[in-house]
Amino acid sequence: MSIEVIWVNKEDAERIWTKVEPYLVSALKRWLPVYFSCDLLEMVKKDEAQLWIVTDNDEEKLYGAALTQIVVYPRGKIMNVFLLGGRDWKKWKNDISSAMERFAYDQKCDFLQSLGRRGWSYFEGAFESGVILNKVLT
Repeated sequence: MSIEVIWVNKEDAERIWTKVEPYLVSALKRWLPVYFSCDLLEMVKKDEAQLWIVTDNDEEKLYGAALTQIVVYPRGKIMNVFLLGGRDWKKWKNDISSAMERFAYDQKCDFLQSLGRRGWSYFEGAFESGVILNKVLT
């Protein structure tokens, strides 16, 4: 097995979208209902988010997909992993963590952040810094 984590450039995102969409939509179901799948694709095409895929080139399998965003604050820059979905997680969690860390470092980010369930804790050396609370207002 040869796992490869690929950052997909925006020009190729639409071409592969139907393959990655089920993984992202699955992750989206646990998010607040503020995005449709088409919104995610538009974010990638406008450089507002980065699309990642995890494949096994030997078997031509797609294991998962992720979306990240780089957010600039007055005192720092964060790469936020805000959607991540896939199967056989244990086979590729270290690969995607390493690839995202390298990318964030290359983008001069100060932090790599992930929002999600505790079960998806995966960045080695990462720490929990709070809890996200949501309240429906409508």
